[in-house]
Amino acid sequence: MNATEAFSIDISGSCTMDETPNFPFPTDLIPSALIDLPFPSPGPFYPSHIDILAFNFTNTFGLIDILQDLCLESLHLQREIQQTMGNILGDSMYICDYTNPILHRLLSHPRQENSSSVAVMAEMIRLPAILYLIAIRQSFGIYPTRVTSQVRKLSVLLMTSERSGADSKMWEDHGLGLMELWIITVGGILSDEKNKAAWFAKSLHPAMRRMSVATYGDLEDRLRRFSWVDEIHGTLLRDFRNKLTD
Repeated sequence: MNATEAFSIDISGSCTMDETPNFPFPTDLIPSALIDLPFPSPGPFYPSHIDILAFNFTNTFGLIDILQDLCLESLHLQREIQQTMGNILGDSMYICDYTNPILHRLLSHPRQENSSSVAVMAEMIRLPAILYLIAIRQSFGIYPTRVTSQVRKLSVLLMTSERSGADSKMWEDHGLGLMELWIITVGGILSDEKNKAAWFAKSLHPAMRRMSVATYGDLEDRLRRFSWVDEIHGTLLRDFRNKLTD
């Protein structure tokens, strides 16, 4: 077993349990070209969202840095899918080179365990970010990856904020209504139980109304402004909608 395989197994196991990986990710496994990739322009919305996140999460800059790389990598993968007509999804080494380093950082990031609103919001961002990358790994045929731990933890945080009546204002007051949409949507599309999908929908629809998002097509347009891969997360969103109507 080589180093790449060993760390991939470590990340998969840690991801299943939402635990910090046993081994640090070796920098020699991260392609040197990653820093200089000619990413397409993120568009006019991207800097404002990252800036707003950084303003609100002054004590969790590490998480903001990871999210920034997540957004850029999503743009990179979207471009690779388009340029290769989807054939890149058959290259599992792509996950080792580009997805696993970001996933390792999310799994290694300190959990926000105090009860402040910012700490709760930070953990509510970290969990769906992991789920978002799990979806990418699955599209490359990386199985098994259970999502039970992250979905359960995210559900508890959402439920707690709803019961306290804080959810309707918590994100909007920080200028992060789009972030709330992304969090709930990613949790919903990765939930593998029909009743859980319905539960996420009950949280998602009020959030959509607060952001004046009328349809799921409009929702997807908004999510593309942050981090979204049409051929992966868009497909899961359609499956999510089908679960609600079956």
